[in-house]
Amino acid sequence: MLCTAGHPNIRPFIIHGGQLSLLEAITRSVPLVGISVFFDQKQNMKRAVLAGYGLKIDFNNVTTESLTWAIQEAIESPK
Repeated sequence: MLCTAGHPNIRPFIIHGGQLSLLEAITRSVPLVGISVFFDQKQNMKRAVLAGYGLKIDFNNVTTESLTWAIQEAIESPK
């Protein structure tokens, strides 16, 4: 069985920033777009952004424009 990030059509993987989702994406080399809500998610996504394999959208700034930008950036400029 394939995990979510392992599906060949996933580009990018939009996640909440949980540890297991991050590990899934890292092992599959899938770029991330994270929308963190609470607990460890914010710190996990901060590390993903700093390491260059993720983009973060602030939960309070989820708009059509912000999602479109993040998805296009992850697809067109994968790290």
